[in-house]
Amino acid sequence: MGLQGNIDPRLLYSKPADIEAALEELMPFYCEHSDYILNLGHGLLPDIPFKM
Repeated sequence: MGLQGNIDPRLLYSKPADIEAALEELMPFYCEHSDYILNLGHGLLPDIPFKM
């Protein structure tokens, strides 16, 4: 059974270094629980910058 984990898409408004730090904090959990899917909770918001 796969379970889905979600990231608040507003995280993508942050600086790239802050995004990387937030994802690094999640790594131990997702390395230990490979049956979870890591993704954005509600997809991309319309005004999130695509280029950083």
